Amino acid sequence: SGSMDSCLMIWSMRPQMRAYHLVGHKDAVTCVQFSPSGHLVASGSRDKTVCLWVPSVKGESTVFKAHTATVRSIHFSSDGQYLVTASDDKTVKVWTVHRQKFLFSLNQHINWVRCARFSPDGRLIASASDDKTVKLWDKTSRECIHSFCEHGGFANHVEFHPNGTCIAAAGTDNAVKVWDVRMNRLLQHYQGNASVNSLSFHPSGNYLITASSDSTLKILDLLKGRLLYTLHGHQGPATCVAFSRTGDFFASGGSDEQVGDW
Repeated sequence: SGSMDSCLMIWSMRPQMRAYHLVGHKDAVTCVQFSPSGHLVASGSRDKTVCLWVPSVKGESTVFKAHTATVRSIHFSSDGQYLVTASDDKTVKVWTVHRQKFLFSLNQHINWVRCARFSPDGRLIASASDDKTVKLWDKTSRECIHSFCEHGGFANHVEFHPNGTCIAAAGTDNAVKVWDVRMNRLLQHYQGNASVNSLSFHPSGNYLITASSDSTLKILDLLKGRLLYTLHGHQGPATCVAFSRTGDFFASGGSDEQVGDW
């Protein structure tokens, strides 16, 4: 987990095991992700840098200046070879992991970019921005192949479905929209009561969980197209949520300074 206190914490699910407390960023940590192998952790910060950590007691890291403004989002490709970062400098950037080498920048957003994700096969990148668009990019040609402009507010978060055929996007218009990326058409639309800050697909692809500013987490049944559960646990906006790789658990974070394991 990352926090406004500029530290990373790596928690053990076994109560008797201590957590790792990783110090290196100079400002709030806005995003964090384990590599697919679990041997690295990447984090982005308001200090404009990206850190690559070895998750251990020593907490060694390499730091590189990634953007000219806050780094909002960081994501490994499924093969662990690449990182995609998104920033308040309105750009999406792609890097190689092992040499921390900058490859290219995607520059068509006209406002802060909140989130960027690789597709499961690594061929596409999706990005969500305060310009109210969700853009789909071809990683090889580096072209924007489609813009979804139907969000009524800022687009906070985007995720690819595990099979790569669709994306889910969330925003300040209190809505979650699921789009088919082959036909570029809207498949499902869920309307909530508050800004949706984060979402995560279950590994099966049958469920979607969301975190909202009304402090709730919601589990959506994508096969039936309806809300399954509304979960209350945070005392304030729920800012992030993610399923575990097996789908047995999920974790959430909030502005109440709590990390929940469910």
